[in-house]
Amino acid sequence: MPPSRALGRYLIFLFLIAPVARAQEPGETIEVEGERPKGSPRAPGAAGTVILVPNLVNAPELLSLAIAAWVGVFVYFSLIDGTPRRLPS
Repeated sequence: MPPSRALGRYLIFLFLIAPVARAQEPGETIEVEGERPKGSPRAPGAAGTVILVPNLVNAPELLSLAIAAWVGVFVYFSLIDGTPRRLPS
């Protein structure tokens, strides 16, 4: 990418997108609604990495495929909306 194009993209990010992001103020807390089900793992993504990487370190293509599948599973589960729907009247 030419430097002029990279600079243009950086400026677009800096002036249009970056102001939307807000830094957390010191002492500010973030409240998360809901509770974690009992017995659910705290970091299943990290557990998958610990299992996959040592076993597939010598096969980078297979490791990339396994990590992509692992992430895909969690993206699929995150997109499932389990909230009840109101029936149309």
